[in-house]
Amino acid sequence: MRDHEQAHISSGGDLIRCGPNSEYQTGPDKKRYNVSGEVSIDTTSVNNDPEATICKAVHFIRTALAPADPSTQDLRVATDAAQMEQEAEAEERQASLDQQKNASNTSSKTQQFSNPVMDAMIRKAYGSTISKSSNSGNKSVLSIFSA
Repeated sequence: MRDHEQAHISSGGDLIRCGPNSEYQTGPDKKRYNVSGEVSIDTTSVNNDPEATICKAVHFIRTALAPADPSTQDLRVATDAAQMEQEAEAEERQASLDQQKNASNTSSKTQQFSNPVMDAMIRKAYGSTISKSSNSGNKSVLSIFSA
């Protein structure tokens, strides 16, 4: 049991919160034997940072599977960590798609203003507004956009 828990501690590093906590039983020879143990680790995700959560989840998996013979609980922790990793990867992919979509929208708006036909229409309207403005004194350049 000691080697098992020590493997978790050696691999866990900064994830270790406490441990090892061991449970003992007295054998027929009146000696105490370690029958189970536990090392508590921090299994929380990193808020608003999917990349850091992915790294942390991989560390959880390595820590949970560090012993030569992982227990059922070790396998559960590794499975939960793999799920956390997949969710963080999905979050990261979604953020990347959102960023591409925003870049595409910004790009299309820029392209819209570089349209030669639109530029000519704006120049024509802008020029006529300036001449009206100088004649009447009441018109502003912005009036072409509020009509």
